[in-house]
Amino acid sequence: MGIVRTVLATLALVVAFAGPVGAAVGPTGEVASRTYFSVDDLVNGTSMTQSQCDALATAVWVTADNSSECLRYYMSAPQGRDDAVVLLHGDFVNADNGGTPRVTAADYARTGPQDELNDAAALAQNFGRTAIVLARPGTFGSSGNELKIRHTVHEARLVDAALSLIAARHGIRRFHLVGQSGGAILIGALLASRSDIGCASLGAGRLAVTAEDAARDLAEEAPQTLLDDQAYMAGVRGAADLRTFVISDPADIRSSIAGQNLFVARARARGIPVTHLLTVANFDRGAHHDVMGQALRVLYECLDGASDERIAAVVQQFGRENARKWAQQAPSPRLRQAAMRSSSASTSARSPSAK
Repeated sequence: MGIVRTVLATLALVVAFAGPVGAAVGPTGEVASRTYFSVDDLVNGTSMTQSQCDALATAVWVTADNSSECLRYYMSAPQGRDDAVVLLHGDFVNADNGGTPRVTAADYARTGPQDELNDAAALAQNFGRTAIVLARPGTFGSSGNELKIRHTVHEARLVDAALSLIAARHGIRRFHLVGQSGGAILIGALLASRSDIGCASLGAGRLAVTAEDAARDLAEEAPQTLLDDQAYMAGVRGAADLRTFVISDPADIRSSIAGQNLFVARARARGIPVTHLLTVANFDRGAHHDVMGQALRVLYECLDGASDERIAAVVQQFGRENARKWAQQAPSPRLRQAAMRSSSASTSARSPSAK
């Protein structure tokens, strides 16, 4: 089962989709159902030559800052669609306080290319358009080192280049982006570099680097290369048809609400329409960080033409249900109180769209 599969199950809790999940459409290259991604490559990084990359049907060789990587993508492409949903996953490796890197996705070692193709097919079925799971550098078979490249301007430039090549190869004219955590950070920067984005759903991303972030969890990252909205906000297009949503749990201990608030405030100051949705995350070992399912649902509603008010109501429904689960499962009064505070914020402090 792919890592995205549990997200799709969350999505289906509120929206009933008809019909079975179809098989992936389009090139599958060397994909084999019993091939799994390498945990060693994930933790330590891996390299690839351009010829090796070119031999893969669903991969692009991209260059940025005088450095090249091979980025994999897993796509399901229904005929007659020239727009695509792109999922950018969060981080899969952590090295708290500079310690030994550890894999944070429990099922990564049991996930392979065929799983990601199946996930893309499920997304395409649910969204009714082309769907792409784009593998960030160092993950899901892409070359690179996640710990060294993630959250940086360099990563954003590599992903931007990959989207351009994928668009040219497959005739895609419009992208709709959804991401969690590190994937959401990337989307913030892509808003500044691209003019072909329709709906963007950013879940729990560290969108602005605050003093709190720097003091807590950035010791092993190079501040001068980190993605920070102050560096790219001036370039974000305020197109009339761009709709951007930021989904936050105020109790998030991995991506501070302060940074998300700064991003929203700076965007609105430039006249860029952003809707900030406060919620309660899934029960994720006390982190209040996992809003991937909600980010997917927000993107679905955006593509369906739902109003900001309708989308806010859907997220509030998620928040209330998650708060109930937190109250049942939280092992300490502190966590139960945090869940209730987040629930209160999600129902009373939603920020309206910029007009």
